Amino acid sequence: MGVDSLFFMIWQWKGEGHDERARDAHDKPFLDYAASADHRGLPGELFYRPLFFGADFIFGSTAVLLVLYLYGLSWGMLAAVLVHSHTYFLWGHPFGWINFVSEALFVGLFLKKGCLTILELDGLFWLIIGMPMAWFYHGVVMHMDATTASFIMLKQAINGIFNALLISLAVCYLPLSKLLKYPSLERKISFREALFHLFVLMVLVPVLLLVRIEVRDKKARLEANAMAELQSASANVQSHLITWYHSYMHAIQELARQAVSASTHAQLQQSTDVLKRSFRDFVTVHIENAEGRTIAFTPLVNERGGATLGVDFSGRDWFREVKATRRELVSEVFMGRLAVFSPIINLCAPVIRQNRFLGCATGTVDLKQLRETLHSFRSEKITSLTLSDPHGRVIAGTDPDIKPLQPWNLKKKGFSLSVNDQVYLWRPDDRPLPSMVRWKQSYYVQESVLGPKLPWKLTIQTPVAPLQGVLYSMYVKILSIAVVLTILALLLSHIFSRWFTRNLDELAMETVNLPEKLMEGKEVNWPTSVTREIDALIQNVKSMAGVLMVNFNQLRMQGDELRQANRELHQEIQERRRAEEALQESEKTAKRLAQENELVAEIGRVIGSTLDIDMVYERFADKVREMLPFDNISINIVSVKNNTRTVRYNAGVHIKGRKAGDVFPLYGSLTSRVMGTRSSLLLQKFRT
Repeated sequence: MGVDSLFFMIWQWKGEGHDERARDAHDKPFLDYAASADHRGLPGELFYRPLFFGADFIFGSTAVLLVLYLYGLSWGMLAAVLVHSHTYFLWGHPFGWINFVSEALFVGLFLKKGCLTILELDGLFWLIIGMPMAWFYHGVVMHMDATTASFIMLKQAINGIFNALLISLAVCYLPLSKLLKYPSLERKISFREALFHLFVLMVLVPVLLLVRIEVRDKKARLEANAMAELQSASANVQSHLITWYHSYMHAIQELARQAVSASTHAQLQQSTDVLKRSFRDFVTVHIENAEGRTIAFTPLVNERGGATLGVDFSGRDWFREVKATRRELVSEVFMGRLAVFSPIINLCAPVIRQNRFLGCATGTVDLKQLRETLHSFRSEKITSLTLSDPHGRVIAGTDPDIKPLQPWNLKKKGFSLSVNDQVYLWRPDDRPLPSMVRWKQSYYVQESVLGPKLPWKLTIQTPVAPLQGVLYSMYVKILSIAVVLTILALLLSHIFSRWFTRNLDELAMETVNLPEKLMEGKEVNWPTSVTREIDALIQNVKSMAGVLMVNFNQLRMQGDELRQANRELHQEIQERRRAEEALQESEKTAKRLAQENELVAEIGRVIGSTLDIDMVYERFADKVREMLPFDNISINIVSVKNNTRTVRYNAGVHIKGRKAGDVFPLYGSLTSRVMGTRSSLLLQKFRT
């Protein structure tokens, strides 16, 4: 498996462009996350696991540590830069990316030296570098409170160590060489490594499970309390507003009945004056005739000094609807332009006599009074209340930034996640802010419609920040204990694993080249152990060494005997070889003598075969050539009397002065030597 293939796998695991909305969906109260419309793929979801309110447990460093282990520092750093870039989009700041990339650099630099394992190096990094850096970035640079900064510091440390534990277990126990088709990954793990990882696993995993369960239960209880506060406050406000509505609408209906029986305009004016004084939330009270003109109005002069009697409201939507339906009406919020010059709401009741529409009794509600009413229900837990009309325009609210007639739809201003039919979790969609800051600005929101006759929507908000603070405080306490336990687990696991395997290491060292040591008679310092199984192993190896020693002695004696036998056999072979060579030489000599005798006999036959001596010489030369190849042959006749030698026959290569008939002195010649010794003469080198 190549590096490019592995990076492709990591990128798919990481996902592309993952939005925080995917993470927010995990924080759904009471229920674990199942699906989200804004998700872009399941692989990215495996890259981190949201805890609550901006806190995430990420797993990207597992892939980074795997690349470090497989391909070394250069490729590991490239993987860290790419994979951990996801934290910038997840948390809204680069400091998490810096911390996790530093983790990869530290582990990669020291991993190749082989002194410590991945888990030991990672734990050392977070203890001396990672935790102080996390505190500095969040507590000093980002000005977060001590609780939040401590929570982030402890969470990142536990997160990093847990990821290192996962990759250590994978490297030790999973068949990565087969899964990744990378044969060089095959390795033997030491017993010390196995014990070390198991010790840390037995401490860290139960601690994380207990923390998760405790925080989940605490979060559920806090959310349940928040839901109860919302529902209680909503019920109280709804009850108050509905009572208010019935009271004020009943007053307007009574005014409409009085208008039916009144005989003069003065009586109508008196009725509006009394009603205005009795119900202080009405900024104006007036009666219109069937044509929509005011015939009674309190006050008689508007805030700009203009007369209010005779004002024409026939074009207003609320008047036309009352005239058409002949029923009481709560108008939408609108901007007053004739009698009142601010956003208002009208409560209207038709004036009807004998099924004939005579006009309309109207009370204009002072929205400031409604806002004061909402303010009276605010508390530390209920921080914002807002009323809006059926078209989503603000009627009144406790937030000073929210003005009447403004569009009101929280779900369009940020991200929301439904909790139940009426409550949802809302958080602002302000990307430049860190995720934890955005969560501090989030709310649990309950929306409810007051009723069919009063179709206002009541929105009540309770902040997430107090719940976040409580959970962070609890998490800091629990994670502090978890970090201490984890550090102790790493330290004690390192010590105990070495202590447990010390005797095995000593045994392994002593048994290196054990056969050579036994054969050379060197002393073996056998270790001892208080562990029964290890001690039994040592005794078994010791017994085996004793048996090997006996066998080696026997083999040595047998070897000496074999070497003696080999020497005797070698001597016998040498004697036989010499005898064979002598025999072969004798055979050669006999064969040569036989050939010579046969040649002599043949020469005798040649000499006696004809009286022509030249023919005899010719045949004699041929026979000699068969036995002894020559370049030149001469037959000399010696004259002792004259002390000369005469060349009688010459054959072969022509030699100057060696032709038939030539006479030479006998003295000093080779012929004279042969005559003197009466034996053959063999010259190794002869120069003519």
